[in-house]
Amino acid sequence: MIFIPIGDWFLARSEAFKVLMMKFRDHKIHTKTAFSKVKSKHNNYDQTLREHKERIEELEKIMLSLKEVTPFRIKKKKQNNDY
Repeated sequence: MIFIPIGDWFLARSEAFKVLMMKFRDHKIHTKTAFSKVKSKHNNYDQTLREHKERIEELEKIMLSLKEVTPFRIKKKKQNNDY
């Protein structure tokens, strides 16, 4: 039972352990910032896609509301060339 606290005490006093803990802390901070950047970019892409989708749906509604009228031909009367 005494060996564990003494081992922890020696480990906590060693320089190598302190260096490892500092590197671990730095790695943890860098990982969090990297994931935050990726998440913010992902949210920006999602927002842009949603805006484009809304605009496309709006244009589709406009196109449906316009409904082109089929053009009709006007026939010319035949002229009688009976002189």
